[in-house]
Amino acid sequence: MTLPSSSQPPGTTAPIASVCVCRRRFGSVKALEQHQRNKPCPISPVPATANEATPGIVKSQVSAAETAASTPVKNKEKKKKKQKAAPTFKTEDQRDQWMAKGAGELVETINSQSLEPVDVPVSSRDGHELICSYSWMHSRVPTVCVPGAAPKWAPLPLPIQIPKDSGVQYVDQNAARVPRYPFEVLFQATEVMNPGFRFDGVDVLVNRSSLRRLFDFCRRHKQDSFRLNLFALNNTLIIDRCEKKAKIRVQGSTSTGFGHSFETHFTQLPSGMETSSGYHRVLQYNLGGLTCAVRFEVDAYYHDHGLTPTPSQAGDENTEQAAASNTPVQLAINGQVKVIQRGSTAPQSTIAEIKTRPRKRNLHSELSQTMPQLWFGRTPYFILGGHSSGSFEAIDVRYNTPGKFEAWETSNQGSLCKLARLLGLLRDAVKGTPERSCVAIMQRGAESMCLEIFRSTHGRKPLPDPVVKMFWTE
Repeated sequence: MTLPSSSQPPGTTAPIASVCVCRRRFGSVKALEQHQRNKPCPISPVPATANEATPGIVKSQVSAAETAASTPVKNKEKKKKKQKAAPTFKTEDQRDQWMAKGAGELVETINSQSLEPVDVPVSSRDGHELICSYSWMHSRVPTVCVPGAAPKWAPLPLPIQIPKDSGVQYVDQNAARVPRYPFEVLFQATEVMNPGFRFDGVDVLVNRSSLRRLFDFCRRHKQDSFRLNLFALNNTLIIDRCEKKAKIRVQGSTSTGFGHSFETHFTQLPSGMETSSGYHRVLQYNLGGLTCAVRFEVDAYYHDHGLTPTPSQAGDENTEQAAASNTPVQLAINGQVKVIQRGSTAPQSTIAEIKTRPRKRNLHSELSQTMPQLWFGRTPYFILGGHSSGSFEAIDVRYNTPGKFEAWETSNQGSLCKLARLLGLLRDAVKGTPERSCVAIMQRGAESMCLEIFRSTHGRKPLPDPVVKMFWTE
């Protein structure tokens, strides 16, 4: 009996076909053997009827057996070695796929609902300390001025039409300019302004934006997915901001806002700082028993005609003197950023956050949403520009007295104490890994709001060794 073939001419006898156990049919035994040499097939039982009907199938089974027996085990081992272990982080949302890079074994999962608050009350009454400040400058070589200077609020007559935001905007200017060590510039500025300061007593070094995300997690507010890179240096937890893109280009489309454009029109940079692209401060304060060093960007300082202090005359004079020289400061830390000593430090009591909103949006709601940002940055002034399609007709300036800050933290005491607990858990998790480095990821839309902690596989350090030796004594 011969196997049917559509190409067989009528009245002729088809050649005996050879069939492999993988069910592929060959015109000759030689072709079958060549196939099995190229791609060994597993041995499987062959129906007796097929053996009787097709003599070649017996040869197929023997050849497969011989090939399988002669296949070295080493080949399988090599294949296993070539296969990289897949990250344990998985998501079905394509927007979050980039977060898997460098995320290895799952260490811990923290559910926001099961977080227990710390027993230590959280209060801003304990005060704060300025560690350092600096201004990034527009330059091909990463350059900062220390202490730098915040722009001054300089309102224009209303109403006024403002163009939409356009051009390159920084999501995280520190990471955009120094991607390998985004926190390094902070220590260069500290060496200039506060050379005796050491970070042995700092429990957490973090950006304000990261604190806000973790705070929203603790109070179970819906938010987009986020990733944070975590490191442990001695007893200090370093929380490194991690964005998909550190800077973006805005085209001025219909969805583009007016925030950056409004700041440019309504603030004025001091003499010598005209090419500044962003002013940053680092404050130290207590958060539920943890000493935190918090970095954030400052929009402006607000001069309210004598009701709050303004930069001193000495500071202004220093700005003028330093502006005449562009000579970099010689630092013990030979970092990636050129440091120029220039600028003046405005009192924290004058610092302002600037935002814009369409006139139809509720003012009270806008202030409520911004309070965490103001509180974590100890920013007393909130300036809100109301507009209709870019036509600004009214500007609200709100001053948050210490009493207003205390009222807000009292109503959010439970979530703030949970945040302190979360920071402690993150530090313990990172210190418990051999690498002392982890990745924390929170996914949007998950049934239970969880923060997953993975061992880091990227092998990156948070800071260069000279910085660590200089600012940690232990």
